[in-house]
Amino acid sequence: MFYDEQGKHRLTKKEVLDEQGNLRAGCSIIPKGEVYESHIFTKKDEWFKNKAFTKEVKELFTDTINRYVKEESEKLSVFQQSGVYLATKKIGKNNSKAEEIKADNAARQEWNRTVDVALVEGVPEEDILKIKQEKITDKTLQSIKTHGWLPDMFSQIIRGAKDFLQEVIFKFKLPPKPVPKIDLQEWKDMQKLMYELQRQSIEIKRTQQDISSLKKQLSELRGLFKGKERKSLEGRIELLEDLEKRLHKSLEQIVKREGYPNVQAFQKVYNKAEGLIIEYNEELRAWKNQTEQKKEKSLEQPKKESVLEKLHLYQQEGRQQPKQSVKKKSMDRER
Repeated sequence: MFYDEQGKHRLTKKEVLDEQGNLRAGCSIIPKGEVYESHIFTKKDEWFKNKAFTKEVKELFTDTINRYVKEESEKLSVFQQSGVYLATKKIGKNNSKAEEIKADNAARQEWNRTVDVALVEGVPEEDILKIKQEKITDKTLQSIKTHGWLPDMFSQIIRGAKDFLQEVIFKFKLPPKPVPKIDLQEWKDMQKLMYELQRQSIEIKRTQQDISSLKKQLSELRGLFKGKERKSLEGRIELLEDLEKRLHKSLEQIVKREGYPNVQAFQKVYNKAEGLIIEYNEELRAWKNQTEQKKEKSLEQPKKESVLEKLHLYQQEGRQQPKQSVKKKSMDRER
């Protein structure tokens, strides 16, 4: 292999020799059989192909970006795959499966909105995660094993899980929450926000019940001459479904307005604050009991108590001895 002064490969030896046939300064010749090219890069580390590495990098860059974001509501967060929500997919340009992804995202958003309502109503996250695991994850895996990947089937599974979660919400009764007797403005603001979310949740449940009732009427409507009634019912259902979507959107905006990324984040903070309030009230009650006991002890007069005890002792002794002895002891006591 022949290389000139600039390091460019030449085809013949004459191109790197001078007029006398000597090798020009800066040129080089690599004999046949020797290495003329090598790659200094080693094999790619398998760790960089691992999902855990991707997750670690996402969290690192998210934390780095959030350091320069002042508004709490604008800070980014890494989606937790093991959480109660379902992730939606981004639709790129000229994607041949755009409609399929759009329909899939719509089903996922229905589930996420229902989860928001469940959290506001006080359904424990553990119960929601259990429903998600049994009604979505397990059923999806079983469907893939049996039929392969079917987008329509996955959407049906999600909607079935959403309907099941709605039934749980209807049956679930939130236990009464204790009202703290301490003046904490932040806690009061959180309570106001929770009451607002609960009112919104009541409207959503009422709308969902109306939709279910109308759909039942529509399914029971039979006959060739019921087209006008059927069309009327379908129109009412469509209006109520639009109202439900607006109510769900409003539910998300309420918590974002106060600086929380979603309903789940606010519910976690609210539960922790509520626990602290309950703990404080218990500690305050115990402190009051201890204070009252100390006050009672401080009001007592140990000397007088001692005199009374001695007098009581003398009385007992006097009952066991003759009167003369009692008088003598009395005289000694007076001296």
